[in-house]
Amino acid sequence: MAIKILYIISTLERSGPVNLLYNMVKYLDKRKFTPVILTLSPEKSNSRLKDFLELNIKVESLGLSKIKGMIYQEALKEKIFKEKPDIIHSHGFRADLLNSLIDKNTFYKKVCTIHNYPQFDYSMLYGKFLGNILAKLHMLMIKKMDVIIGVSKSVTKNLITNFKLDPNKTLTISNFIDNEVFQPISDIRLRYKLREKYNLPSKMILFSYIGQLIKRKNIIFLIKTFKRYFSTNENIGLIIVGKGEEEKYLKQASKNLRNIFFLGYQENTAEILHLSDYYISASLAEGLPMSVIEALACGLPVILSNIEPHREIIELNQDIGVLFNPYNELDLKEKILEILKKDYSIMRKKILELVNNEFSAKIKIKKYENVYKALLQ
Repeated sequence: MAIKILYIISTLERSGPVNLLYNMVKYLDKRKFTPVILTLSPEKSNSRLKDFLELNIKVESLGLSKIKGMIYQEALKEKIFKEKPDIIHSHGFRADLLNSLIDKNTFYKKVCTIHNYPQFDYSMLYGKFLGNILAKLHMLMIKKMDVIIGVSKSVTKNLITNFKLDPNKTLTISNFIDNEVFQPISDIRLRYKLREKYNLPSKMILFSYIGQLIKRKNIIFLIKTFKRYFSTNENIGLIIVGKGEEEKYLKQASKNLRNIFFLGYQENTAEILHLSDYYISASLAEGLPMSVIEALACGLPVILSNIEPHREIIELNQDIGVLFNPYNELDLKEKILEILKKDYSIMRKKILELVNNEFSAKIKIKKYENVYKALLQ
């Protein structure tokens, strides 16, 4: 009989955790595992619900507000009783809270995946005082899990070192990508057709950022650097893709700049990567960014802020990109000029070798399957 896994997540709004969950249920061996997804709140306009349904994955929703979705246990218990899962696997603060409140004396095994550095993310979102309280609360929740999975070695290290989680049940399974969607373009002419589609310069060297437009992502730093050092250079440009609370501020900061392009929210991010030459991120905190892994899968060299999860990627192979100080504009300028001098074809070859060995969905999903099987033995 197949092992039934109930995945709990806030919504299926397009984001790193949701993209990872999609890859998990897509590549899970359906002969041995039956995935069911339970969301807590109504879906938004950029939901990936349709994508999950096209995989013939059962998706249920409690349809609760954010507040009710954190405290309303009865609806959750009703769904669990109905589905009778063998394992409950939660993603995110709200989902982990509800998962932790399930009676530990039940036969359900509980797993959670941690996608971030809670003490950094929550402080940037809610302020230092409330952020620290939420981080500690989150850690109290996940101590009740049978297995805790960090999406990178650095995330797992943070959980064990700073929050004293049990190292015997805290492990790492790094993020991975859907190789069928994110892969290099077969014909370079497609790059120029895509640039024409999005009204972008055909000959400009384009650096792209894809993600939320929020303070933690430090996008204003990228804009200031490109404005200061490359605004008069007709050969180098920056693409910014996404939406968020800083969108208006960032657009104002780049007003009248001819080398910075806002494309708004785009569902087909693979197209953006295919029309780009490099991927860039100045983020101040990450778990293991899906957007960076997706860019690598498309063969793009990366220019990344010198934070631990980014170092973890670059240390796998020094030829795939460079690191810069996310508080020093001159350093970023020099690192951009440095990477432009490197042999692009050699970097691309090393990148694709790395992706196949380290971030392939078909390899990584086996690790999740092994965790599930070991829990039930």
